[in-house]
Amino acid sequence: MAENQENMTVKKENLFIVRLNWSDLIALTGVLFSLISILHSHFGRFENAIAFMFVAMLINSLDGAFVKLLKAERLFGRYMDGFIEFLVYLIAPAVFFYYFGFERLHIVWILLLFGACGIVRLSVYDQIGDVKTGQKEIARLGMPVFWSHFIAAAFYGLAFLIKSDLVVYLAAAVMLAYSFLMILNRRFAQFDTKPHVLVIIVCLMSLFLWLGMSKGSPLF
Repeated sequence: MAENQENMTVKKENLFIVRLNWSDLIALTGVLFSLISILHSHFGRFENAIAFMFVAMLINSLDGAFVKLLKAERLFGRYMDGFIEFLVYLIAPAVFFYYFGFERLHIVWILLLFGACGIVRLSVYDQIGDVKTGQKEIARLGMPVFWSHFIAAAFYGLAFLIKSDLVVYLAAAVMLAYSFLMILNRRFAQFDTKPHVLVIIVCLMSLFLWLGMSKGSPLF
């Protein structure tokens, strides 16, 4: 009851329904870069699309560190993070794959399945969070959603080397398997925030930005 009264007081005193802190604002920049990625996919600038997907991924991976640094941990941030990850790891990659070749009627349904499985995966994580496999090891139920970015980068690189529809169908098969793994009741290692993985993210981001710039593609 006291908590509800406090929330009502906040709503009456503030102009908006919630007061965003610096951690929330940093996390929301992931939305901005994901939307930029979607626009690049729409215009066929796939290098930039992947690059900005990795920018959004980097921000999301560092979000927990920002929360601890700014001492801004709260339940609202966790709820909001789930919606941000929906855009960053599901919508942006789905749009990329759609323009990559999945617009064909016989495989576009895989993107719908990918989105549905991803929503289930994120909802379960929001409910139970990380699971411990040992004293210090932490895992997650279902394959983490961040793999969608690496899959997109891998198949773009393959298509860059091999000009064939076979790449699209291979990507469709992998995305189908990935959708299944996201809802599989198995523990998968959590390593997206480890230093060496962050270095890989930065390197891939820089590589695709360079590829886009070498083609003369505008960033914004």
